[in-house]
Amino acid sequence: MSKNSFIWPTLYLMALLMAFPMGILWPDLKHQFALFPRSFNYLLGIITTIFVHKDLEHLSSNYLPFFVAIIGLFYFYKNIALKVTLIAHLGTGILTWCFARSAFHIGASGMVYALVFFVVISGVIRKNKKLSVFALICL
Repeated sequence: MSKNSFIWPTLYLMALLMAFPMGILWPDLKHQFALFPRSFNYLLGIITTIFVHKDLEHLSSNYLPFFVAIIGLFYFYKNIALKVTLIAHLGTGILTWCFARSAFHIGASGMVYALVFFVVISGVIRKNKKLSVFALICL
């Protein structure tokens, strides 16, 4: 496995960690980068909301499963990992913007669920023991 394989997951993980203190120092940023469904003023939130967290507990509850899922994804699915990550990121943001209740949404939970869903379904379909074990770890 090359060192380049982990550039994208590392960038995602670092962005999650770096955005948190910025939200503490400048609380208004949380509002600006949150996602509010069906509001064109918050379209940017489709991309940015996964990096915004309410508090340290919220960040930690998203960070550990995100870490496991994205590192495993790039380890086991080298060829499609970036595509899956981008689809999960944009897809969950777009679906939240279109269908969620009218309230501010923040955090990476949707993306975590999307990545874990992919890993579980893929493990079942491929009937690969390593992927199945990884899927159980993610769950």
